[in-house]
Amino acid sequence: MQTKTKAGVWMLAMGVVGAGIFFAGSARAATTPTSVSPSEIWTDEDSTITISGSGFTGTSDVELFRITSYTPADEIRNKRLNFTVVSDNQITATVPSGLRAGSYEIWVNDATLESALTIQPTVTSNVTQLNYSVAKKAKQNIILEFKGIVLGKNNSWATIKFGGRSTKVKRVSVRGNNSTVVVELNYGKMAQGTYDLSLNYKNKVREEIDNGSKIKYRNRWDNGSANFSGVLQIL
Repeated sequence: MQTKTKAGVWMLAMGVVGAGIFFAGSARAATTPTSVSPSEIWTDEDSTITISGSGFTGTSDVELFRITSYTPADEIRNKRLNFTVVSDNQITATVPSGLRAGSYEIWVNDATLESALTIQPTVTSNVTQLNYSVAKKAKQNIILEFKGIVLGKNNSWATIKFGGRSTKVKRVSVRGNNSTVVVELNYGKMAQGTYDLSLNYKNKVREEIDNGSKIKYRNRWDNGSANFSGVLQIL
């Protein structure tokens, strides 16, 4: 796991007493973040979080760092936050909308709190209701906007189901940290009720490997899944 380190800040005082010289060293109290509240937010809106801990007086930097099982070569994973030091034990910070879904570390100056925050993805659909159909071949194209999820552009790399009913993925497009997917749902004889959406996907990504004397790159698969409640109703 990649971590962040910074040089500590030290102050050196020097004085002269009579014919002698003395040196006195002192350091700011260690910064220690211990918890974040809430620990789960959603990527489609700005969120205010509260960081608790100690040694926050004089804090100059608060950042998020997205945790991955590999080192992505083409992604900036840290995000500097706007924040307010409320007291030596508390900081409030604003997490902007639009960040990629996942688990994040919190960096406060030179201190790290691992797995401090989870940012959840969201989905919106241009079709939220369909009338029950007795026709077995009744079909509907649906446009799904996934925020916080970066899908591979190959249609076969994503599997999307409504309550277990498979769809045909017809088109995938990606912009920033968001993906738009057009699916075709055969909803013939689907029972009346509310349906959740499940997404399973894989994506070919470029991994950065530190080989000591130089950095190498290789392609690897990144897999993910997400579930969303109450996306579609059959009336």
